[in-house]
Amino acid sequence: MKYLITIVSAFLFWGVVQAQVIRINPMQSQQDLKLAQQYYKNGEYEKALAVFEKLFEENSKNKYYYQQYLGTLVALKELDLAKQLIESQIAKEPSNPAYYVDLGNIYKQQDMDADAKTEFDKALQYISQDQMAARNVANTFTKIEEYDYAIATYEAARAANSNRPDLYIYEMAQVYSKKGDFDNTVKYYLEYTQFNPKNIQLVRNYFQRNLKEEKQYDILQKQLYKRIQDQPDELLYPELLIWLFTQKKDFENAIIQVKALDKRFNEDGRRVYDLGKAAIIEEQYAAAEEAFNYVIDKGPGNLYLNAQAELLRASKLKLITYPTYTEEEVLQLDTNYMVFLNEFGKNASSASSIIDYAQLKANYLYDVDAAITLLDELIEIPSVRSNLKAQAKLYLGDYYLIKDEVWEAVLIYGQVDKAQKDDILGEEARFKNARLSYFIGDFAWAQTQLGVLKAATSELVANDALDLSVFITDHLGLDTTNTTMEMYARADLLLLQNKTKAALVTLDSIDRQFPGHALADDILMQRAEIALKERNYDEAIVYLNKVLEDFPTDILADDATFKLGEIYYFYLEDKEKAMEQFQNVILEYTGSLYTVEARKHYRQLRGDLLN
Repeated sequence: MKYLITIVSAFLFWGVVQAQVIRINPMQSQQDLKLAQQYYKNGEYEKALAVFEKLFEENSKNKYYYQQYLGTLVALKELDLAKQLIESQIAKEPSNPAYYVDLGNIYKQQDMDADAKTEFDKALQYISQDQMAARNVANTFTKIEEYDYAIATYEAARAANSNRPDLYIYEMAQVYSKKGDFDNTVKYYLEYTQFNPKNIQLVRNYFQRNLKEEKQYDILQKQLYKRIQDQPDELLYPELLIWLFTQKKDFENAIIQVKALDKRFNEDGRRVYDLGKAAIIEEQYAAAEEAFNYVIDKGPGNLYLNAQAELLRASKLKLITYPTYTEEEVLQLDTNYMVFLNEFGKNASSASSIIDYAQLKANYLYDVDAAITLLDELIEIPSVRSNLKAQAKLYLGDYYLIKDEVWEAVLIYGQVDKAQKDDILGEEARFKNARLSYFIGDFAWAQTQLGVLKAATSELVANDALDLSVFITDHLGLDTTNTTMEMYARADLLLLQNKTKAALVTLDSIDRQFPGHALADDILMQRAEIALKERNYDEAIVYLNKVLEDFPTDILADDATFKLGEIYYFYLEDKEKAMEQFQNVILEYTGSLYTVEARKHYRQLRGDLLN
């Protein structure tokens, strides 16, 4: 049945195309035509046949009626009648290749492959300079999965139009793709880009959708290298090669190529700079640093300041993302920020770098006063954009909270809320104030604010608000007082303030005074976080495993599993154990918010190519 549908659709496809160029005789009854089409659509082929036959007999030159009539005969399996119809058309137009395809198709359906081949070969003999006719024939061959004949049709048409070397290249690439011949698919798509460089994105889109295996990347890469070698002055192919490397997340080789282009064409480093920014997005920070250093080494120019700033950002993000950093690396980054600000000054152009530097000071060098001073100075610079000032104030509020100057933090968050009321930054400020209310034990007011923030424009703010609101709701009222929640919230704040020992003392007090409390799994997670902060990875693993042992069905089980995977992946570099934990998230916690990220990490560890 599937094969029959394919055959019928092929006939109708050819007819629809013909209908685009042949007008139906206006004297014919449109009502009869619509009726026949409705019959056909409903599967009432006998009724449809009677009407189509009548219409065709009255308008035998109309290709649309012919195809409708033929398609209905095939649907009814009246193949002998269908063959007679086609042969009568051939007698009238013996040089029309489409009829031989139709006839070959009938033989093919009857398993008369030799006869089908004879007719298909005849069709090729009548391919002429008529581009539309050739395209229709090739499309029909493609529909019935006769890909070699479709390709042969295009080749014959190209030979007949030898003055058009660009003709049918794109169509041939598509047919080779359907056939599964990736070598020739790549060949013709690359050939197409040479004649149509403005359509390069069309080709990129194809490769982005269809590059799935390493051998496919290798085929494209080899053909690109060959074209670069044969056409050294053609810019298109090196750019495609760079794009290919970025698709593979192979920024090391991408940078080699883009630096070579920059040198060959004596450019200003823009390509390298842009690739460095792309590397940051993909968390390829070492590659980003290499790119920005290259631009910086070219000397002062339009990109010099920006490259310096992006280099600092890449280094800071690498430190945050891969926290196996050393104290020496933190101190070196501190020095690099100071050198940068001494060279370029504290102004609107360096504002983002100042915010990042303050973050380094507060969270990694634990010099909160220096961080506050940096942000105070930034806020006083008149030309700094309002959104950057608001962002700086959000961090400033955090740093006052670290200093335990709670009301100063409340005031600053409130300023951002008022100034950026309809902006995501305003929502972040409101969430920080709600969280602050939680920290100091004002749970009722925190819940009031969080209830509004659940509908925040920012998905991140909305999710954070929902999580904190659910946590408060789940653990309030479990005792006659809110003492345990107040103690836990205090430990949360102490951890934020980098007072890990005090936080542990508070958590110990909860366990000692309220053994078996409902916060037990949360306390274990907090202990794991503290152990991580102190780089005691083995201890963190013990706490996380205890969460899974004692609370295997509780809400934090997926958090603990994912966190174990991250420890084995990023900190201990134990590939097998990391894969095991990420796989557990994927298989056992299908509704987890971590599933997508766990699958990404798992595939990276397995060596998959990620698009």
